[in-house]
Amino acid sequence: MPGSFSHPFSDTSLWNTRIDSLNPTYTDASTVQNVQFRDASLANSWLQTDLTPYNTPSTAPTATWSFDTLNTTGVGGTFSSNGTIQLQTPTDLKFTDGGDGWAVFTSPDGVHSWEVWGGSYDAATHTYHAAYLVENDVVNGTGWGQPDTGTGVGIRAAGASLLGGLVTQDELNSLSIQHALGIELDTHQLAAASGSTNAGQFVFPAVTADGDSAASYTGTIPMGAHFALPPDLDLAAAGLTPEGLALAKAYQTYGGYVVDMAGHTTALAQVEATPEQQAHLFADVDWIRDHLVMTVDHGSGASNTAPQTDPIAQSDSVQTDTQQAAAPADVAGGTTPAPADTGSDAAMTQNALDETPTADAATSVDQPQFEPAEATSQTIPNGDVMDARGWGHHHAGRGMGAALASLLEGSGKADPNQISIPDSQANEHAAHQFAAAMAHSAVATDGEGAHSAGTMPTGVDAAFAHHHAFWHAW
Repeated sequence: MPGSFSHPFSDTSLWNTRIDSLNPTYTDASTVQNVQFRDASLANSWLQTDLTPYNTPSTAPTATWSFDTLNTTGVGGTFSSNGTIQLQTPTDLKFTDGGDGWAVFTSPDGVHSWEVWGGSYDAATHTYHAAYLVENDVVNGTGWGQPDTGTGVGIRAAGASLLGGLVTQDELNSLSIQHALGIELDTHQLAAASGSTNAGQFVFPAVTADGDSAASYTGTIPMGAHFALPPDLDLAAAGLTPEGLALAKAYQTYGGYVVDMAGHTTALAQVEATPEQQAHLFADVDWIRDHLVMTVDHGSGASNTAPQTDPIAQSDSVQTDTQQAAAPADVAGGTTPAPADTGSDAAMTQNALDETPTADAATSVDQPQFEPAEATSQTIPNGDVMDARGWGHHHAGRGMGAALASLLEGSGKADPNQISIPDSQANEHAAHQFAAAMAHSAVATDGEGAHSAGTMPTGVDAAFAHHHAFWHAW
């Protein structure tokens, strides 16, 4: 049966496939992946609530969109760079998710949707811009990337559509969620690389991971991993709220897939909810998280064909670089703890369980590439440091936000216009993330900068560098 914007993708999509048709194996709660998934010292339990899909009426005006990268492969097209396109656009369209600038809206035909990352609106010219713009088929598509090419169909780090797993207001009102959920994890939970590429860091149905995953992920859970509540778990006896029970039933019937990274956050779903519904869901999210386990040995039964070999890692490209950090303020008004030390890189390089499938070799696509940067200390103009510091305070309590604020506070430089931050001041985690953020911030302003670990973009615009500068660091 075809899908719709309110219930996207075909009924054979993994987003709409019941667990019992996959015949999976439920892993033991003591496996390292499940232990890390539940570890509250690594990430807070959370739900994302900031995405509002827009239905575009047939009377909507046509607007000019400029883009850095356009991906229409999900509807039989290709990639385009640095162009413009005319799209009927809702007049009330707003961009969400902080600096990531997300938006999702339909075409008036009801068949296609548009996903935006790095979106902005110029009121003076009445035009829009997207760093990355993706067209998708919500009726006949799967909402997952192509495993044979490694090409994504959405702005999620896994190459999945942003609509995949979205819990709508109507679903919460009816207390019926008939699809899988989307999960976001912290870098301390996501699978570390076994080498210099992201091979082994993602499993089917994911087709890729974040662009800097080989340097930033330090855990054991691969992108694309499937988590579910065991079928023998008695949900009726758990004392959940009506909304929490609906979410738990979805996890027991369909499960959820790891699709993105969120700083110090284990987000179990993207939901449209009233304040009361949010309060009910947050009351139950810890219980649901503590009972989820990773599943492996999936059978056939879905339209996506399981790939056979490890992928050739893609370079850091616009479409794969979609990690977003939620700002998980404690719903009770408390603060968010900093990530715990997860040990050395060597201790954290265990990949997913042997039974987990891997992905086919990915062919290259014409997209912006990243190149290694020279290893130096980084000097950042004061204005950019203050901007970064502001974001650090906004994400107060998070590991990198706190590290950023403390390093800036303690720099003690006499020159108010320049603040030098040598790499030696960065801790084990910040050595890559913080220094990379500073380098990318410099790229956004004057095209200069370097860091001592990982890579930095060249030839990319300020919005894309801004994404690396602030979101990757958290």
